[in-house]
Amino acid sequence: MRKNYNGRLDFANRNSGENFETLVEINIEQYGPFVLKDEVWIDSLVKLCNEFGMEFESARDNVIRYVGVRPGGSEITMLRFYIVRVNDIYERDLSLHGTWESRNDEEYHTPTFPRSVYENLPRFLKDMTTLYEIPRERDIMLLSTLTVLSALFPKVYGIYDKRKYSANVYLLIIAPPASGKGTVAIVRTLGSEIQRQLHLGFQREYTRYKEEQNESSNDNDDAEGIIKPYPKLLFIPANNTSAKVIETLKRNRDFGIIMDTEADTLTQSLKSQYGGFSDLLRKAFQNEAIESQRKLNDEHNLISRAALSVLLTCTPSQVDALLNNVGNGLDTRFMYYEFTGKKAWKDVFEEPDILPEVAFNNMALELADFTTRWGSFNESADNLEIMFTLTGAQQLAFNRWFTEKSSLLAKVCGDDIISSVRRLGLITWRLAMTLSIIRQIDSNHKPQSIECHDDDFSTAFAITECLIFHTTKVFDQLKELKTSKQKVKPDQTKPVDRFWTKLPSVFSWKEAVEIAGHLGIKDKTAGNYIAKYIIDSKLLRTSHGSYSKSC
Repeated sequence: MRKNYNGRLDFANRNSGENFETLVEINIEQYGPFVLKDEVWIDSLVKLCNEFGMEFESARDNVIRYVGVRPGGSEITMLRFYIVRVNDIYERDLSLHGTWESRNDEEYHTPTFPRSVYENLPRFLKDMTTLYEIPRERDIMLLSTLTVLSALFPKVYGIYDKRKYSANVYLLIIAPPASGKGTVAIVRTLGSEIQRQLHLGFQREYTRYKEEQNESSNDNDDAEGIIKPYPKLLFIPANNTSAKVIETLKRNRDFGIIMDTEADTLTQSLKSQYGGFSDLLRKAFQNEAIESQRKLNDEHNLISRAALSVLLTCTPSQVDALLNNVGNGLDTRFMYYEFTGKKAWKDVFEEPDILPEVAFNNMALELADFTTRWGSFNESADNLEIMFTLTGAQQLAFNRWFTEKSSLLAKVCGDDIISSVRRLGLITWRLAMTLSIIRQIDSNHKPQSIECHDDDFSTAFAITECLIFHTTKVFDQLKELKTSKQKVKPDQTKPVDRFWTKLPSVFSWKEAVEIAGHLGIKDKTAGNYIAKYIIDSKLLRTSHGSYSKSC
C-alpha cells in the first residue's frame, strides 16, 4: 500500500507538511478517522513519521498541529499526552528511523534539491522546471540551465575575496549510460537565438569589411587598417586545442561555453595538450588573464579576463580519465551532480502538455531579447558593467555557513577537501549572482547594480547544501583511485568504527546523519550504529536527539 503513495512523498524534503498530510491519509486508510486520545492511531502515525525519516521536532510539531485544534479535554494535558507519545516512539524505534522503502530507492544514494528551491526560483527558471516531474531530471535541468546562463552576462561582475569575478561556473553530471543525463542536451537550445544573432552580426560586419576593402582598392588606399571580422561562437567545441579556444575567446571578447554530453571529447583534448588545456580551464574559472603565442606569424593572443562556462556529462568510469591529475586543482572547480539512475522502465510514449523543445525555443527568444536589452555582447564603450553585491546580513550568513561546513568536512573527509569547499563558496556566490540576474528578465529597466534577492541567496545555499554530498562522494572516489594508483594500502577501518571516529564528542542526531551521509552511510545504518554505541556504553543520550561520548 505504501508504494501507492510514494509518488506523492517528497523524499528530498522529508519534514514538509505535505509529507505529513500524506502519512495521515495512509494512517486513516489503515485505522479509520482519528478519534481523540486514540493511542493506537497516534502511535501508528508517529511510527510512519519515524520510518519515513521525518525529524523528531517536525513530527512532534505536525502531530500537535493536527490534533491540537480538536475539542475535548484540557488543552495542556492533551498536548503533553501527544508529545510523550511522539517522544517514546522516536526513542524506542531509533534504529527504524529513515527505513521507509521508496519506490525508487536507488535514486536516493545522493540527495535531490529540496522543494523550496523550486518554489523560490525566478519566473523564467520556474517555467522551465515545471516541464520535468522526476526530481533527478528537474535537478540536472536546473543546474545545466544555470550553467549556460552563467556565461551570458559577461558584463555583470562582483567582488569576492578582494577579486573581480563574473558568474561563470563549471558543471559535471555523472551517471551510468542511459540514465537520463542526456536530457541536458536540449539546454543548448537556450543559446540558439543568441548564436543566430551573433552570426547575423558577423554577416553585417563582413559585408561592411568587403565594402571597405573594395573602396580602399578603388582609391588606391592602404587596406591594412581595415580589421577583418570573424564569427563568434557562443558554444565552443570541446574537441579543440587550447590555442584555438583562446583564439575563439578573443574573437568573442572573452565569453563562451564549452558544452558536451560526452566528457570523453574534452578528455582527449586535455590529454593531447600536455597540460595546456587544463591550465586554460583552471585560469578561466578564476577569470584570470590567458595568453598564447604561436610561431606562425608571431601571433599573440591575450584574453584579459576569460569568462568561460563548462557543462559536461559523463559515466562514473570516465571521471578518472577526465580528472586524472587530481593534484592540479581542476577537480575542485566543478559542481558535481552524481546519481545512479532508475532501474524501472520509463513510459517513452507519455504525451507532455508541451514538448520541451518547443518550450526551450520560446525561452531562447525571450533570453536573446533580455541579453540584447542588457547589451551582453555589445562592444560599445557606453555599455557599462553592472556590479552584483550581497547585503550585509547575507555576507555574515555566508561566512558563518561556510566556516561551519569547512570545519565539519575537514573532520569527516580530511584537509584535502578544504580546497573544494572553498571553491564551492565561490560557486555558491556565482549561483546567487546568476539567479539575481535572471530575476530581472521581466523588467525593462537595466540597473546600474544588482543586490542579491533573499530568495536567490537562500536558493543558492539550498543547492550547495545538496551538492556538498555529491562532491564528497566524487571526492572519495577520486581519492580511492589516487590511492590505488600509488599502491597505498586502502583504509580498511570498518564503517562502524570510522563513523565513531568522525563523530564529535557532543552532537545531535541531525549532525550525525549529515556526517554519515558524507561517509556514504545510510540514515538507518547510522541509527543502528548509534544504538550499538549506547549499548556498548560508549555513548550517552543526554536528551532527545542529543548525544555525548562517554569515552
